[in-house]
Amino acid sequence: MLLVGAIISSYIIPFYSREWQDHQKELELKSDLVGKIGDAVANMVIKAQMKKASPSIIPINEFYDTYQNWESPSATTASRISAYFYNSTLAEQWNNYSEITTAFAFLSISSDACNRLGYVQKIQKYFSISISVINRTDLNNCRANPDQIQKNS
Repeated sequence: MLLVGAIISSYIIPFYSREWQDHQKELELKSDLVGKIGDAVANMVIKAQMKKASPSIIPINEFYDTYQNWESPSATTASRISAYFYNSTLAEQWNNYSEITTAFAFLSISSDACNRLGYVQKIQKYFSISISVINRTDLNNCRANPDQIQKNS
């Protein structure tokens, strides 16, 4: 009995406690990653919406600072996802989502119809939708001069 007790306390209990601790650490890392993703996306989207709603209050350089602050965590997040989930497509999905978030933000502040068309087309492609939200006159004008359309594809 003493030998069985020694084996249990020396090998089996530490094995399960190590697994439990590893699982806890994994959950902490994932929670931290999700929190950082949420903060980065919220900052970018909120700043774009504020710029659109109050163009005179939020200077354009403040929006571009937010954009720059978005790009860095976006790249870091892609790296972390690749490291944590190395056998999945999550990093690619994050990169696509990141690009759509950027397109949405620039769509929110852009006043040029052709640029807006480019952003809308990118977003539609991402969501696999073909709903027309661009004014037909703007669409025809951009088709007449396709070099004006924001290249986001």
